[in-house]
Amino acid sequence: MLKCNYRIVLIFSVGRPITALPLFITIGRSINFGLFTMAVIISESLKSLLKVQPDPRFEFITGRVITDHDYAFFKSLMVNVGAEDGLEKSQPVISGEGVVGRVVEVGQQASRVLLITDMNSKIPAYLERSGYHAILAGQNTERLAVEHLPVDAVLKEGEYVLTSGKGGAFPLGLPIGEVRLDDNQVPYVHPFAAFERMIHVRVLNTTQDPNLRSAQSN
Repeated sequence: MLKCNYRIVLIFSVGRPITALPLFITIGRSINFGLFTMAVIISESLKSLLKVQPDPRFEFITGRVITDHDYAFFKSLMVNVGAEDGLEKSQPVISGEGVVGRVVEVGQQASRVLLITDMNSKIPAYLERSGYHAILAGQNTERLAVEHLPVDAVLKEGEYVLTSGKGGAFPLGLPIGEVRLDDNQVPYVHPFAAFERMIHVRVLNTTQDPNLRSAQSN
């Protein structure tokens, strides 16, 4: 539990009532309530990371989001873990909802994560219901374009999209988002990850799917 240690010194004239005392009591209660609320938010954020359970052979590095960069041509965020914690470039990053992105810059104590919504992001994926394989491409918006589908492919709204594991950059089966249709009935994928309220993320401590490594060693 977080504790609040504040010492308030009252200076008053002799013979005058301490009229400010109720105010300080109220302030103290407000501070304690605020710290309690913060502790609950942090606890819930950490627990939410357990919702997505990739291959048990992966180790995780948990980091806190310290800033984001939501520019017109660049979508990324910074986390408070780096080389000292074992981070490397290209490691996948997930939240409690799904895939967030991958590590693109590593400092000693902080790193930059390229979001899946960035125009430079492309993820091999498959559609859970129909079985189609595709590439999800970032567009610097909240929508991911669905590329390299068969010409006659028909996608249904609400269908879940997962990582396919192709190429080894992202392990098989991580949730990415769901299919939605725009006003012209063109399908796109809406990410599960809530980037705007993200507090903690998990970095998969590998740059390659262990299933791919196993196949190559045989």
